[in-house]
Amino acid sequence: MLRLDEEHLQELLFCGHDIEVPPSQNELDLRPLLSVYAGRLRRNRKLTKKVLYAEYITDYPDGYNYSTFCTRLRSYMKQERAVGHVEHIPGDQMYIDYAGDKLHIKDARTGEDIPCEVAVTILPASGLTYVEAVSSQRKEDLIKACENALHILCQRAETHEQTQGSQGKGHIRCRHEED
Repeated sequence: MLRLDEEHLQELLFCGHDIEVPPSQNELDLRPLLSVYAGRLRRNRKLTKKVLYAEYITDYPDGYNYSTFCTRLRSYMKQERAVGHVEHIPGDQMYIDYAGDKLHIKDARTGEDIPCEVAVTILPASGLTYVEAVSSQRKEDLIKACENALHILCQRAETHEQTQGSQGKGHIRCRHEED
């Protein structure tokens, strides 16, 4: 037996059949909960796996330990997340969104904390990013943030083209029309 390779040992021991191990009761209990837990984690940034585990172990006292629970949840979330590669044409698109919770800027004269939104702009082909604090998510503030982003990002792109030449990877062309 010591001289047999893995394949021959498997065949000898299991008669050439794959053995299917039935899922444990813990697995059967956790499977339907994984999608619920994953959804809650995605929707609530302040929710932790420890809180979810506390809920799980309360309902299933003989359930998985914390480490196994986290491993199963992480594996489910990774499997659930579809990833695709998108080719971006330089200068074709600009993505803009507001990031996270409101921040506060301290007024230098009054010391007052002023709430602000954080507008993040990305040119996906080059990865150039522009971030600006704005007073609100109103249309006027969004348009101004987009204008500022285009102004700054076009300057960066033109500098990149001057230093890399027209062969520079991921450069964009910005057209400035005179009024």
